[in-house]
Amino acid sequence: MLQVERIEVSIGRRRIVRGVSFEAAAGEWFGLLGANGSGKTTILRALNGRLVIDAGEVRLAGQGIGRDLEALATRIGFAPPPDSLPEELTAGELLTLVGRARRADPRAPAALYRALDVAWLQDQPIGAMSAGMRQRVCLFTAFVGEPEAVLLDEPFNWLDPVAAYDLKAALRGWVDAGGALVTAVHDIAAFATRCERGLLLHDGAVVKTFDPAEMAAGRTDILRFEDTVYEAFKAAAHPAA
Repeated sequence: MLQVERIEVSIGRRRIVRGVSFEAAAGEWFGLLGANGSGKTTILRALNGRLVIDAGEVRLAGQGIGRDLEALATRIGFAPPPDSLPEELTAGELLTLVGRARRADPRAPAALYRALDVAWLQDQPIGAMSAGMRQRVCLFTAFVGEPEAVLLDEPFNWLDPVAAYDLKAALRGWVDAGGALVTAVHDIAAFATRCERGLLLHDGAVVKTFDPAEMAAGRTDILRFEDTVYEAFKAAAHPAA
């Protein structure tokens, strides 16, 4: 289980994340929902050791690693932004380096390797790839080495509908096999139909949490669920209205 307890994260002098807590169990897909600027990406980057956690705690399987940046980066997988990949390398060369660093097979897990069609990209220079191709490579790097939990930031961006569908199915298989997955999304339908639990963020704080019963109800009536989410978001954005 990934446990996040009241973490605070700042960039410069600005506090971006304010007292956020949640848990993602093994075998569970947890969603972070929010508009641009709500703090989703900052939370994911902090949980993978790319930003310092000012306060609060992070635990994996009951072990506290909240401010150990190396432990966070080693034990929690994270997909880098597509524009951060080294353009002079091929996808195969990059994955080989990642596999060596993590002492793992750069083509495993096989189900995600197939779903993202990474074999097709092996010999292609990253600098010549489209945004969708880069996204596939970035997503796969997060899973190399079978980390205990994986964090994905808007994983379905830039993917065509077939690739997005195949990815969702492969992610569900990874979760059902015992993985703890946290995805940041702004699409309510993807949030409702794929996640077991989640939370709504605004201005770096939790506006509303969604338990399994609420998520199941959302899958049954997506329009009503969408109304619930937007009402909660509007109340947080305009509290005096």
